[in-house]
Amino acid sequence: MHTLSATTYRPFINATDLLYNGTLVNERIACMGVDFARDHIMNYHPTTKAFFEKALERDAKPWDVYGDQLVQATATQQAGRLLSGGRVAWVVSVRALATQADPVALNAKLRIPATCLTCVS
Repeated sequence: MHTLSATTYRPFINATDLLYNGTLVNERIACMGVDFARDHIMNYHPTTKAFFEKALERDAKPWDVYGDQLVQATATQQAGRLLSGGRVAWVVSVRALATQADPVALNAKLRIPATCLTCVS
């Protein structure tokens, strides 16, 4: 049995950061349409609203997207190497419960190496 260290866990942290803070969040906005997102943002759940407002207000440059795609590809490749050749048990542990006021913040904290990824060969 092998438990990932903070260093070997890094690809998973990088991928999670892209979900919440990267320019790839703009892909979600593109799927619904930027005009629709802006026109209806007041109707969103407060957490979703804050998430999309942050993305819409970000001063992202086109090359930032390519940088995030490189991070994504690298994390995917590294994670694939870590997970190849064995069975994996993913055990999630958190020290708090999600609240209605901020349900996403706890999910983002799952990236902390207190979360355990155990590989069983």
